[in-house]
Amino acid sequence: MSYNMMFTSGVWKTNKAFNLKEYCLSIQRKDEGRVVSNRGGYQSNELNLKDPKLRPLISHIEQQTEQYNREVWRCLDTFEVNGLWVNINDKGNSNIPHIHPRCHFSGVYYVDKPKDSGNIIFSRPDSDLINIFFCDVKREVSTSVNSEEWFFDCVNDDMIVFPAFYKHRVDVSRSSGQRISMSFNLTVKSK
Repeated sequence: MSYNMMFTSGVWKTNKAFNLKEYCLSIQRKDEGRVVSNRGGYQSNELNLKDPKLRPLISHIEQQTEQYNREVWRCLDTFEVNGLWVNINDKGNSNIPHIHPRCHFSGVYYVDKPKDSGNIIFSRPDSDLINIFFCDVKREVSTSVNSEEWFFDCVNDDMIVFPAFYKHRVDVSRSSGQRISMSFNLTVKSK
């Protein structure tokens, strides 16, 4: 007998400091921002990807996505960042469930994440089917395989990369500190 995992891609996670807190706060002071998935809080407009202050982070994002691609997805293409923005959530703020269309991978870099400031929660693409077929089944323990949702309790300087079609949201912040993150999208690199 054997167990064979199917149709899974997971989330890639790294940790590296880029010291971008003051940069993010300066963006908030200069840019009015926008409302997309954020409920309260602040989301900047797209950042200038040519900004020299962002180059180390962008390079890290692209290198880690390439490694994730090689080890998990095995696509022949390479990917480049095509969107990057700042998120700042205060107490009571959250982000509603969403995906990132018109790109292949998405992710978040956690600039400053106080305890209880809201975790990122992913929903299974097939959660409706799980609810229909396993609604009456008791589970011994919840795992990333048998759960409809799974969360990551990230800390400062964590970065996660995931398929852009993964539906995700951010819990309501219960922290008095600001949760500062930078979200990004990647697409196939132009030739």
